[in-house]
Amino acid sequence: MIMELLIFLIEHPEIIVGIGIAEIIAIILLELESIRYYKKMEDQK
Repeated sequence: MIMELLIFLIEHPEIIVGIGIAEIIAIILLELESIRYYKKMEDQK
C-alpha cells in the first residue's frame, strides 16, 4: 500500500509541488490573519 503510494508520487511529482505551494499559501494566510487579529487587539486597548 505505502509502496504503491510512493511509486504514484514519484510518477506524479506535480502533486508534491502542488501540495507544497498550497501549504506555503496556507501558512502565509494564517500569518496575515494572526497579524490582523493582533492589531485588532492592540487597537481595543
